[in-house]
Amino acid sequence: MAYDRNAINDGQYISLIQAFSGIYSGSTEITALLKAITDTLPLGFYVVDARSDKIVYFNDRFCDLWGFGHLAGRMKDGTLDNQDISPEIVRQIDGKLTNLSPCAHPDVSSSIATVHELYLVDGRAIRRFVSPISYENGSSIGTLYAFEDVTEQARAQEKIQKSNERYKELADALPQIVFEIDLHGNVTYTNRSAFKLMGFTEGDLDRGLNAIELIAPEDRKRASDNLTNVLHGEETGNEYEFVRKDGSRMPVIVNTKPIYRSGRVVGFRGIVVDITEQKKTEEQIRASLREKEVLLKEIHHRVRNNLQVISSLLSLQMAYTEDFVAAGMLRESQSRIRTIALVHEKLYSAADLARVEFTDYLEKLGDQLAFSNGVLPGKVKMTIEGDGIAMEPDVVVPCGLIMSELITDSMKRAAAYDSPDRIEIAIYDGERIRITYTDNYSIEPARARGSETEKFSRQLVNMLVEQLDGTFGYDVSRNAVNIEFPAKKKHVR
Repeated sequence: MAYDRNAINDGQYISLIQAFSGIYSGSTEITALLKAITDTLPLGFYVVDARSDKIVYFNDRFCDLWGFGHLAGRMKDGTLDNQDISPEIVRQIDGKLTNLSPCAHPDVSSSIATVHELYLVDGRAIRRFVSPISYENGSSIGTLYAFEDVTEQARAQEKIQKSNERYKELADALPQIVFEIDLHGNVTYTNRSAFKLMGFTEGDLDRGLNAIELIAPEDRKRASDNLTNVLHGEETGNEYEFVRKDGSRMPVIVNTKPIYRSGRVVGFRGIVVDITEQKKTEEQIRASLREKEVLLKEIHHRVRNNLQVISSLLSLQMAYTEDFVAAGMLRESQSRIRTIALVHEKLYSAADLARVEFTDYLEKLGDQLAFSNGVLPGKVKMTIEGDGIAMEPDVVVPCGLIMSELITDSMKRAAAYDSPDRIEIAIYDGERIRITYTDNYSIEPARARGSETEKFSRQLVNMLVEQLDGTFGYDVSRNAVNIEFPAKKKHVR
């Protein structure tokens, strides 16, 4: 076993050997030094004379470690030798865990201490140091046997080892890549999934793999910058493309955290998630959405065309109708059909097939109604103010028809009075959408008691407002119509 240089103080151990090298000199200074060392070191030790094999020095800690209090008298008398001590020590060693001869003498030609771990039958772990003691001329004086109880350290090391084994077993069980790299990006650890997904072998890892070089060239600069950002506490979860050993690419998401030791960053560890299937699924979803968008656009296109066909049939019918009133009703029906067709036209050309931008729709509707009612340019000016709102088709259609009735009525009055008209529409968003409609002329409930056409128009407006779950009211003081309805139509089953 390798000697753990951090186990004891090097200066103390060297001083101990130097002290024992002068044990026979009789110097009081040497004796005092020896006592000072033995009182401070957490070691139990004894010294064996090279010529007689007798124990010439020991301390109380040695007797405490091995339970040799009953032999202390003989050791002090100098009647006990190493062959008496060694069998006692051997009997306490667990031979299944410790594979060595504990009483072997060191190589006297070497000044280097040998270190072994002894595992005792009572569960303790003892570290043994064996060092030769020599004169300055190199002749042997004896042998120093020092013992340190390292049970707690051994147990801590065993816990660390078991923890590392569990970590490795858990990492190997994961389908994702678990990795550790140093500050230069060199891979120091990876689990089995890395070899499976990337096509590399353990031999490749032993020869050296750099994580940055495993990333596609176009992503490497970004990956290096992201590692720097991780050191500053930024969140990870970055998407890259990895290059496998065979050159193929694998889209991944990498989550990384710094590795700290003694308060200092020494590398990074993280998880790599293969998102190949996720990418395929996303592409399939996008393709499916594109197909649905094309289908919906085609539906809106066909509905608009069919409505235009109906409008054309009404125009044809008007050409064969001599009744002026009937022709007017057909013309108004045609206008309403065009109002609905405009919704599908906007949806066909919009990026969002689920909503229609209402302000833009009203502007197009105003132009369309002005043309169909033969309004000359400048005769009617319509302004729209307020919030921009995108509405669902099943809200835009009834709301658009309501606005069509109001705008058409205003244009008719402008033509009847032969004077310019100014239409103002204000839109307010919120939990309930509010639309305020005003023009130059008086808007009063009494006006609805006119022709049958006007009565039908009011009845249609009331029906459409009810369809929106909204309210319709007149503000005589402001000469305005107020319409309110929920931001999203309630569907009642």
